[in-house]
Amino acid sequence: MPIYCVTLKRCINFWLNLIEMPVHRIPRQAYIMLCNLDNMGRNTWATSIKNVLFSLGFGFVWISQEVGNKQRFLSTFESRVKDVLKQQWRENVGLKPKLRTYVQFKNLLEPERYLYLNCNRQAIRALSCLRLSVLPLEIEKGRRNDIPPTERFCKICNTTRVEDEYHFVLICPLYNFLRIQYLPSDVYLDPNHFKFIKLMRSSDSIVLHKMCNFVYQAMKLREKTC
Repeated sequence: MPIYCVTLKRCINFWLNLIEMPVHRIPRQAYIMLCNLDNMGRNTWATSIKNVLFSLGFGFVWISQEVGNKQRFLSTFESRVKDVLKQQWRENVGLKPKLRTYVQFKNLLEPERYLYLNCNRQAIRALSCLRLSVLPLEIEKGRRNDIPPTERFCKICNTTRVEDEYHFVLICPLYNFLRIQYLPSDVYLDPNHFKFIKLMRSSDSIVLHKMCNFVYQAMKLREKTC
């Protein structure tokens, strides 16, 4: 679960504990004082809790100062926070041209399995860079140099093909022997964009391990060639 979700849930859980306390308890009295200050227009911790609840569609809970079944509410609250967070994340990613490839295969807001592989950390980093479109491919270098995306051609195979992540992984002939060594044969023998996305979405540890090594070795070869 994202840290943001955990933090909000803990804050709301603490708030629920406060509103369930007897009025004579000092924490409850302090909370009432904060609510009074909020009613006077002061910005307090209670104001932050109120804003969170209203922003997530739970304004009625703040108004009534009770939730009924506490655990059920916390479960509903957690689901709502995750849904809102995922929606905001998708919208933000979709607005960034640099993440044009990433958004096609990253559909879950959670850590990827390849990050925990027991293999060369540089290879893992190489795959990360590929996924995030930060490898020094022409599609990225051209962006910095204001070259139109359709004209960012591969300078290694000297074709009119754009050197993007798809071209790098499955098309450019320089890496053919590496594909034979590391990639599934059904992918590199008859490549297409759908297979590329499927490969990038893989959660199979063996496939991910080989993919890390492929990108790492291919980038080393590319650096020697360029």
